[in-house]
Amino acid sequence: MPTPVKLLASSTDTQYESRMSWTFQANLADLPAEAFNSPAFGDVPLRGKWSLKMNTHEGEVKLHCRYGELPKGVLGPEVAVNVCLEVMCEGSAKEVVSHSWDPEPAPALDPGTAKPYTSHSLMVDLAQIAKQRPWFESLANHSQTYRLTACLRRCASSLHAGQSSLPMIMRASLLAASDADMSPASKDACIVFPRAGTPGLRLWTTAAFLKKASPYFQDMFGSGCIETVPRHAKRQRKGDVKPIIDLTDDNDAEEKDWDDSDDETDAFFTQAGGSQPDDTAQDLEYRQIPVKEAAFATYRAVLFYLKSGHIAFAPLRSSFLTPHPADEYASRTDFLVGHAGKTPDLPLPASPKSVYRLAHLLGLEELQKLALASLATSLTVSGAVSELFSPASMAYDELRKLLRDFVVEHLDAIRSNPAWKAQEAKANRGELEVPALVTMELLMAMLKATEKTADLKMTRLKLADA
Repeated sequence: MPTPVKLLASSTDTQYESRMSWTFQANLADLPAEAFNSPAFGDVPLRGKWSLKMNTHEGEVKLHCRYGELPKGVLGPEVAVNVCLEVMCEGSAKEVVSHSWDPEPAPALDPGTAKPYTSHSLMVDLAQIAKQRPWFESLANHSQTYRLTACLRRCASSLHAGQSSLPMIMRASLLAASDADMSPASKDACIVFPRAGTPGLRLWTTAAFLKKASPYFQDMFGSGCIETVPRHAKRQRKGDVKPIIDLTDDNDAEEKDWDDSDDETDAFFTQAGGSQPDDTAQDLEYRQIPVKEAAFATYRAVLFYLKSGHIAFAPLRSSFLTPHPADEYASRTDFLVGHAGKTPDLPLPASPKSVYRLAHLLGLEELQKLALASLATSLTVSGAVSELFSPASMAYDELRKLLRDFVVEHLDAIRSNPAWKAQEAKANRGELEVPALVTMELLMAMLKATEKTADLKMTRLKLADA
């Protein structure tokens, strides 16, 4: 009788890899005093001017895979990097030394300067390597042929954090064209935005889709408190919309100011001529849901994500508090203009902070993670200080922790930052309304970071004495 097949394990792993290598001949033990710089690659499917730099420092050889000044995270929000030096020996390449970086934004920020790194560097201690690899000792003091390889692997999940692949964007564009969210045709639910700056903006969808997308909507429709607009009824003007129910997570009667970057997106959409078909003559009955404390752009991006799996994130407004010469755009509006020109059929990119708020309300855990990942890659020193004291930070523990950890990690640069000094001045004047919890959490995190630094210094001293 045949022996049955037994599956022991299965797995899948999708990665997007870029690999660059430089082959050179050198005597690493006798390098010239001046640094060696290779010409930059002429055609690389990545941003940056990629080249090899080689120099010596305090007896060690430094090999730098340089890409130059780039905005933080522009190569991807989660990129694993490996840099490996090999030597040609007996007809094959043998590894001399390598170093790997865990997935993080690429480029990441240098904690000392709070500016993005400009290279991935490999330290080559010839004496130490000779101890670990005795076969290399006879090669180290002579001219050899070496190969330095840099491998960048972008995690598949990072493509969904505002960096969708071209095929996904094309599919999303087709879906947007076939199922317009700004047309009432075949729709029985309308989300309206009765706020200043968004006159007439509304999104059309179906009650069935909303109930399937989120238990929050399911409970809402089941409550029976959503207004039904009867057939032949003329669409209500903005000022006539009754706030029967508000899709926000704030239960206070007074509307809260969330300092929402997507308010700027709504204004841009309106000023750019964003229009909707006239539905005043439509013979239809629909459920009307007014939303007061969230932006049209946020809802549109999130609902489209629920339909297509595609979402694009925009930088926070606070990201532009301090201009950086490597930034592609001078302002958030410039970014929106550029994006709208590239993908005019898709919803405008939304603020990751605003998306996180809405995803939290709707119980969309995966989208919360994507929004936080995007937020982490777009943070700047000035922006993090501003965001730490924002209303959203006060309201959401997970968001506040992300911001607090960033501030503590870049504390040296933040202490001298104008945004931090401005907050200090407000505190001295009694103008800073920050709950004691936030202050205590920040102080405790700073204390832990100080203790960790002290422990590392003590460990190094003990190793040196040994």
